Amino acid sequence: MLSATRLDRTSALTAKFLAHHQILRRIAPEMLLNGAALLVSLGLISAHFLKGADTTPAGAHFTLWSCALFAAVTLLSLGRNISLGISMLSLLFVVWLAGGFFGNWYLAKFETQSLLASAALAATGYSIGKSKGGLRFAWGALIWTSLIFVAISALAFFSTPPSSQTFGNRMSAGFGSPNTAATLFGIAILLAVSKLTVRFQSARFNARPRGDRIALLAQHEFASIAVVLIAFGCLIFTVSRAGIAISLTAIIGLCAFELYRMRRRGRFSFLHGRRTMIGFAAVSALVLLLAVLGEFNQRTQESLFENSSGRIETLQIYWNVFLEKPWFGHGLGSFNAINDQITNLENAPTLQRLGAVHNVILQWLVQQGIMGVLAMTFVFGVIFYPIIRALRSPSTKPRNFLRATIAITFLVFAHGMVDYALEIPSVMWTYSYILGLAAGYASMIQVRPKKSEE
Repeated sequence: MLSATRLDRTSALTAKFLAHHQILRRIAPEMLLNGAALLVSLGLISAHFLKGADTTPAGAHFTLWSCALFAAVTLLSLGRNISLGISMLSLLFVVWLAGGFFGNWYLAKFETQSLLASAALAATGYSIGKSKGGLRFAWGALIWTSLIFVAISALAFFSTPPSSQTFGNRMSAGFGSPNTAATLFGIAILLAVSKLTVRFQSARFNARPRGDRIALLAQHEFASIAVVLIAFGCLIFTVSRAGIAISLTAIIGLCAFELYRMRRRGRFSFLHGRRTMIGFAAVSALVLLLAVLGEFNQRTQESLFENSSGRIETLQIYWNVFLEKPWFGHGLGSFNAINDQITNLENAPTLQRLGAVHNVILQWLVQQGIMGVLAMTFVFGVIFYPIIRALRSPSTKPRNFLRATIAITFLVFAHGMVDYALEIPSVMWTYSYILGLAAGYASMIQVRPKKSEE
């Protein structure tokens, strides 16, 4: 009788242990992936404040860290989240490296490491975005860490003596360039705005009385609201003409599209008025005009045209450099050496004043040639294919983050056509991680398409 009782107790304990073990097996990977998302967000902040990790030691350390994090996430998911696209991109990177197409290793080492870190962060983001609830936590982590980032930036701005530096240099003291700062602030605003639109489009949210809705926003969306307000002020104080104009264009475009979708679903009835929409368009156009002509940044139209003519001259010079080696380019890391070779008495004022190509496509053509641009186009095609399909397919899952990713892509590349923010490692890593999250989430959306109720 005693042995039977002990046997029953042992069986009960074994069953309880197995039940807890099954629960742990389901919860532990999700918790660890959320931890990885938090680590990535915190790591990106630290990279921003190390002048974008644009130094050899910082780049090497962040590359090792991102690759180790990707390896841990891959082992955690047992390789289930590694798609065919990631495998193809990995093979392309290995072939390009083994073939020596990146260029002289001594010069190309830093840029190659930065690209490897971007790939690792994008793949990590893919695994997190594809997991259950992964995007929601990662999105929140990005917004909360963005709040820390913009708050520190604002404090640094107001703590810098006004007499010692210009507005733009004061705003970008932690990470080197006002233009880089403008891109980061624009990305933060787009992430926060898209998070707010999820709440605004919710049927449960709109079913509440107005007072309850305001209280709910203040309680659950405090970080997003704070990011929008503080980052907008920081964006203006960067006095980056292109950064302000392009960021505002992306923000206004995303807001207009989301408002249009909400109007179609009966949200915000006052938006049905034509006068309201015309007023919104007029105010948006005025804000963009002021940003470009310099009312916000206190620069004259003469400086705008002078700067533009210098950029055009620089593009012509580097286009001729590209034509010297059009297929595979001069190799990564070759920019400084090329710049020294082509500088003469006539173009020295322009090249030394601008200090960079200020066009990410042309810089890639100079360094990697036509074949390198085609390879990069293939990379973006693999990443954006599931995102575009998910946006076009019916689904009950909200796709606000995917639309924000499109707006961020516009911001990054439109600004990259007139500046070099995308060449800064921390900006490139942030964008790569967001792309990975979007691609992972999009691939999960396509598994069970349903009628859209979003």
